[in-house]
Amino acid sequence: MTNVATTKDNNVKTTRFSGVELLRIIAIFLICLSHAAQTAQGHPNLPNIGAFNKIMLVFLRYAGSFGNITFVICSAYFLLDSTKAKSKKIFTLLLDSMFISISMLIGISLGGV
Repeated sequence: MTNVATTKDNNVKTTRFSGVELLRIIAIFLICLSHAAQTAQGHPNLPNIGAFNKIMLVFLRYAGSFGNITFVICSAYFLLDSTKAKSKKIFTLLLDSMFISISMLIGISLGGV
């Protein structure tokens, strides 16, 4: 038995699979934990924590890789039903990534790196 909800917005029928969405949320959570673990490993008081906590930090750090792969697979699952790509969406995605890349380049250049 699968958890499937069907909604109708603007005359477009949308099917949601809550199991895949839950897996996607867990993947996001694992990615966030991975970033937090990387920050914690650089903390100056790290030598003072126990061995179990160090093992957990290492585990959480590599859980981000699993989260990334899982997130991409879940996102691709939802895109399988899409039959056409919207050119406006592709253009905005490219424009956003160009803006972020140029902003980072300017910031790094001004920072003297």
